[in-house]
Amino acid sequence: MSRRLISILAFLVLLAVPLTYNACSLADFRFAGDGGTQSAGSTGGNPMLPMSVAPFTPARTYQACLDAIDFRLFDGTIIPYPISAREITISHAGTDLGQLDIPDGNYEKIYFYFRKNCAPSATLPAGASFIITNSNGTFGTAGDVRLAFYGTFTLPDPQDRSLVLGMDLIVNELESVTSNAEVQTKAQAQGGSMVLQ
Repeated sequence: MSRRLISILAFLVLLAVPLTYNACSLADFRFAGDGGTQSAGSTGGNPMLPMSVAPFTPARTYQACLDAIDFRLFDGTIIPYPISAREITISHAGTDLGQLDIPDGNYEKIYFYFRKNCAPSATLPAGASFIITNSNGTFGTAGDVRLAFYGTFTLPDPQDRSLVLGMDLIVNELESVTSNAEVQTKAQAQGGSMVLQ
C-alpha cells in the first residue's frame, strides 16, 4: 500500500472519530437575557444547575466584564468554566446568571473573574473591568477583580434546587469606596455566600 493511500485512510479514520473536548464534562453556559451560549466542553449529561445572585441592599447596580468562572471541590480540584468575556449587570433586585452544566461533586467555593476584556459600551467604558456606584459617586477599575463565594453544595441535587449567590458582605465593602484605586481591593476584601435553594 502506498504512503499516500495510508495517509488518506488515516485522515478518513480521524474524521470518523468524534472529537470532543471533555475537560470536566462541561457543556453550556447561558446568560439570561441574550440567549447566548458559550461552549465549555462536552454535554456530559449533567442536569442543568440554575444560578443567580440574590437581591441585596442598598439599591445598587454594578457593571462588570465577566471573563471566567472557577468551581472548587472539597478535595482541592479546580473546575474551570471558561466563557467568552461579556458585560454583565449585577442588580440589587437580583440577577439571573442562567444555567450551568457542571460535574457531580462536593463543592465549597466559586470564583468569578472580571477583567478588562469586554468591548466598550455605554455602561462599561473601554479598559474597565468593574464599575460601581455608591453614595460617594461612581468608581471603576481596569484591574482584575476576583469575587469569591463560599458555602457547600453537592451535585447531583435530588431536589433540583437553584444555586443562589449572596453578595451582602461584598456590597458592604463596596459602599465604603471613595476612589477608583479602592474598587479592586474592596471588591475582594470579603467573600460572598452560596447555597442551594
